[in-house]
Amino acid sequence: MIEEWGMELDTGAFSRQLVCLRDSRISFFEGVDWTIPVEGASPTDPAWGYQQRWKIGQAERYEKNWSRLWM
Repeated sequence: MIEEWGMELDTGAFSRQLVCLRDSRISFFEGVDWTIPVEGASPTDPAWGYQQRWKIGQAERYEKNWSRLWM
């Protein structure tokens, strides 16, 4: 399992990726991205986030098996 975090403090963008490996191949991937307005941003700029999960499915193809958007 590999987990990576990223932060862009000047824009308020944050991310996280989670990768699970089996026999040196990706078996599962999850990515989360979100934005939190920074100081001085317009009050109409909403905070938002997007999360998605992928897995290896039939015929060894990647399949998105879950996602959501929140604001």
